[in-house]
Formats: sequence, structure tokens, C-alpha cells
Amino acid sequence: MTGKNAQIAALKSFQPDILAIQSAVMIGAVGNDAAMPVYTHFRHKAARLDTVRLAAHPGFGRGFTDITEAKVLAALLTDFANLQKDAMPKALQTGYFGAADQIFPVADFIASSQKKDDIFYLLDPVLGDAGKLYVDQNIADAMQQKLLPLADMITPNAFELGLLVHQPIHSLADAEEAGQKILGQLRRLRAVFATGIDASLPAGEGRIADILITRDASVPFVHKSKAHGISGSGDVLSAMILASYLNSGDLTKACQSASNIVNQMIRKTATPLGLDVADLLWRLIPNQEPE
Repeated sequence: MTGKNAQIAALKSFQPDILAIQSAVMIGAVGNDAAMPVYTHFRHKAARLDTVRLAAHPGFGRGFTDITEAKVLAALLTDFANLQKDAMPKALQTGYFGAADQIFPVADFIASSQKKDDIFYLLDPVLGDAGKLYVDQNIADAMQQKLLPLADMITPNAFELGLLVHQPIHSLADAEEAGQKILGQLRRLRAVFATGIDASLPAGEGRIADILITRDASVPFVHKSKAHGISGSGDVLSAMILASYLNSGDLTKACQSASNIVNQMIRKTATPLGLDVADLLWRLIPNQEPE
């Protein structure tokens, strides 16, 4: 084996299936620190690029936030692309961004990668929840303008889906209408997986639903609602969908599996400040890869 071929073989041995671009924390499980245990559990090689770094999720208390400069993201993505030019990842996930200008080099990288290898891109539009936008409006605008047209799948919560279509989401019917509207506007987009949709019955205990919306069908996954959400559960869900989809190639099955598993994880967690992802995964699916 020549020196160049040996170098290529060595690089391929480290070749990630997935590149995840989102936030990082020292304590807790949100962003990349929620997604990476999922990818590890299901034996996917994953590379990470952190958009921001915090000691812990802001729910633990406000503190210092280190926002990765856009030029740093651009340089790292350029080097990554050069290292992986013989075999790019199969999929890419993005989540939280700390500044609008971060989105531009990421969008350039995704567009270039899709032209080269047509990688599957899952956009988790982390913008807000419970009626509140918790990023700068410029981030929301840049995400819609630059990332949304590149996405194969998006995983908004009810509030974020409402932001994308400029109308509130109160029911599964609202979510389905909004999802079809977005699909009608974007040629590449294959699916909208909307989470945390109110599916309460007229009487009896409340229900919460996730719903997969494609051009051909809408499939809801309904669960008992809990009094409060769990920080990072959306990041875990997105990672779970991607891990399962890469294994099975079946998007509906991947969404159903992810929705069911994450719902079980939420129900086994008392605090709203984050999931113990690795422990819960081994308790729920100790020796099983997603199908």
C-alpha cells in the first residue's frame, strides 16, 4: 500500500456516519451532549461541532456562554471536508445556534456536501418553546432562509412549527396543515416531524403527540402527557430518528421508534433539567439497535 493509499485507508477507518452541529454543555444532556450518547449506543460513528459551550443548560441558572465564532466554524468545516473528501458522512444534524452568522458557513458546507454525496440533512430548528422565542430573531430568519431549503427533514416542536408558518399550532390538524404548507414550499424537504402537539381528548386525561407529515400521509404517535417537558428531549429524539433511519431506511418506522423510546425516557425522568441518556437507553433497549 502506497503512502497516499495508506493515509486514505487510515482516514476512512475514522469516517463518521453522522456530523452533528449544535450546542455543548459540561453538565446535563442537551445538544451534542444529548445526541452523542444516542449515536454511541446504536454504534454510529459521529463527529461533533459545537456552536456554543456552557457549563450547563440555562435551566440550572444563567452563566457564561462561549459562542464559537463563524470564522472558526468555517475553518473547521473546511478542514473536515478536506479530511473526509473520499467519503463524507451519510447524514448531518443541526440544532442550536448561538449567532446568526454561524449559519452561513454551515449552510455552505451542507450545500457543498449535498452536491458531492447528497447526504441526508436533519434540521432541528431550535428556536423556542412554550410560546417563547429564546434565540435572536436574526437566527430564526437566517435558519429559515439558509438551512430550511437544504433540509431533508425538520423536527420542530409545536411553537417552532408555528413560527415557520406564522400561525399558532393548537392541534394535530393545525400541525398537519402547517407541515403540508412547508412541504409545498420546499422541493427537497421529505418530511416534517412535529413534536409536542396537544392531542387532549374532550374528556379524560391529556394526550400529547408527535406527528410525521409527508406529502403522502400524516402519521401521529400519541402518548400520555406529562406536567412538564424535559430539557434536551428534542435533541435526543432527533438523534434517535437519524440513528434508526440510517439503519433501516424506513423513515416512518424510525420516527415511531424514536417517539416511543423518548416518551418512555421522559416518563422515567423526574427533573425537567435533562435526561440521563446513556443510562436510560441501556435500561430501555440494552442490546438492541434501531431497526
